[in-house]
Amino acid sequence: MSVAWADVVNEVGAVFEIAIVNASSANPFGDANANLFFPRAIEQAEQRLYRELDLITTQTAQTASLTPLGRNIAIPGGILILQELNIVTPAGTAPDLGTRNPVQRVSLAFLNRVAPVAAAPLGSPSVPSWYALLDDVDVRLGPAPDAAYQAEFIGIIRPAPMTAANPTTWLGTNLPDLFVAGVNVAMAGYQRDFGAQSEDPRLALSWESSFQELKKSAVVEEQRRKAQSAAWQPYSPAPLASPPRS
Repeated sequence: MSVAWADVVNEVGAVFEIAIVNASSANPFGDANANLFFPRAIEQAEQRLYRELDLITTQTAQTASLTPLGRNIAIPGGILILQELNIVTPAGTAPDLGTRNPVQRVSLAFLNRVAPVAAAPLGSPSVPSWYALLDDVDVRLGPAPDAAYQAEFIGIIRPAPMTAANPTTWLGTNLPDLFVAGVNVAMAGYQRDFGAQSEDPRLALSWESSFQELKKSAVVEEQRRKAQSAAWQPYSPAPLASPPRS
């Protein structure tokens, strides 16, 4: 069973006894403060799950065109963590129509030493072999490209959050129990005014305990999805088959 925006609203309203005016609305509750905090509770649950589970659904591939003799390029598509970078040959060819040339990540100091001149190609053709991050949005290549090659960036993004306008998300569809538990952890803090949880911590701790327990099975499932389970296969771990297969 999956959950959408209205389902989460109804869950929160029932658990925390908050009056609901319209579950499908962007302001679903009769309490104005609850309406202000509810999107933050969803945001906290989503960010927590994306960071802690390393979900493969957050991985994407984006392309950008290099500038001849220019070795700096912005990372496209809202990628937060760059995992791979490929240069596609011949120049101007889309990734699936050409040849991907993997670019090795190195330190900026190494790159500036092996490719010290910004606009100097290395041979012909000059296809970048190394890259380094300048900051969180820019990459420096070396050597400089001699043509407008297509660069393929593979990395991690943040999917669009659950809102009244975007009621269905991957988390709500595939991890509904864990997602709702995460929302309720934040809502418990809101209802107990956070600091006041120390006076009656049972509600927040109960939801946090539930969240942690549910997360264990979610981690196993995600490892199976990425073939990181036993023997690097997409199967559930088998306690009796713990020795690696020869």
